[in-house]
This record gives sequence, structure tokens and C-alpha cells, in this order.
Amino acid sequence: SGYVYDPALAADRVRTLRAALPDWARGYFAVKSNGFAPVLSHLSEAVDGFEAASLSEARTALAALREREGSEGADGGSARGERIAVSGPGKTPEMLSGLARLRAERGADVVVNVESELELHRTAAAARAADVVLPVTLRVNPERVPVSGSLVMGGAPSPFGLPEPRVPEAVATAMSLPELDLVGFHVHAVSGNTDAVAHAAYVLWCLEWAAETAKRHGVDLRVVDVGGGLGVPFEEGD
Repeated sequence: SGYVYDPALAADRVRTLRAALPDWARGYFAVKSNGFAPVLSHLSEAVDGFEAASLSEARTALAALREREGSEGADGGSARGERIAVSGPGKTPEMLSGLARLRAERGADVVVNVESELELHRTAAAARAADVVLPVTLRVNPERVPVSGSLVMGGAPSPFGLPEPRVPEAVATAMSLPELDLVGFHVHAVSGNTDAVAHAAYVLWCLEWAAETAKRHGVDLRVVDVGGGLGVPFEEGD
């Protein structure tokens, strides 16, 4: 068995999604869902950036984005730049060091979605060694999620993200580390959702929760990363 891809159609689907979003929203493609280089190359023309779960994925994504930049002119001139969001639990010090070097050496727009207070310290150590400041968000496992069903990943104890009651301590830790710039929050609490109305309500809830939490704890909120999410129906004709 094998797979047949239509990269041009995939890129067109992304453009359709982007056209439906407000100007301030950015669409990132998760490399772990399909890391096939020709697919990423086509998607790089339509997405705002890529989400990576490993250093290898980050490098693959940057290669696709560099290819896009080269095709848009020798002056390097896309306003979108080389944007990478890095997610996933258990990031190793070696991975974080590699990400810090990508930012130091290439000026890549790398945002690390941090899963724990330990990871905050590891990310700060990597940034310190590379002499850069790394933007980070805190991944939060909320106590309640306004979507029900088997697709919900939040609202219960999990190895993914900080339990919501620990957010104040984690915010204080992040803000005490000069090598980190706490830019916002990451909420990956719903996955594979094909109910558009429910998903819009979930995204709105994430934005409102992040704005309220940032105000309460003095965070200069610039990023709300709503991870997971959009489902793909594989039935014929959908």
C-alpha cells in the first residue's frame, strides 16, 4: 500500500482556510502530520509557518521556507519569514540547544511551546549558551474544556502541558529568566474536530482564557497557540 498526494490541492486548501481567517491569525502546518518534502515545499507557499515536534522537523521546515524565500526574490523578501513553532513533551537539552542556534545563526522566528517548569529552565539554559532570547509560550492543560467527546485532550490529568492551577508559578518562573520572552499560551486541548461550530466556540474560549489569564498575571500577550483542532473527514466525497 502507499499514498498519493496532490500537493497543489493541499496548498489550495490552506489558502481557502487562510482566506476565512482574520488578518491577525496565522496558520501553521504540523510537520508530524506529513513530513514529505515535496508536500512541505508546496505548503510553504501558503502557510505562515510550520509546527515542529523535533529538531529534525524544524530543520526540514526551515529548508522548505528557505526554498519559498528564494523563489520570492533574492532580496529575501517575504514578510512571513522563517516561522517555526516547536511543540511536544520531553524536549531534550540537545534539541533546545539546536533550536537556540537556529535562532542565533539564522534569525529564525522560533517560538517554543514549553510543557513544564523544568523545560523552562532547560530552554533558558540553551538560550543562554547561544546568547539569544527565546520566545516561549506555556502549554496549559485546562481544568475544563467547552467541547465534549472522545476528541478532548484537556480537562483531565495528562503528561501534556501544565495543569491549570500551576500556571501562576510557571508564569513567575518564565518571567524571572532573562533568556526567555514569555509571549503567551499554548492550548492543545481538542484534536481532530470536524464540528465547525463547536470548534469556533473552542477557539474563542482559548482566546478569552488567554486574555484573562495574561491580564491577571501581567503577561504581555502576543501569541495564543490553539494546537490540535481541525479534523479531516476521510469518507469518500468529503
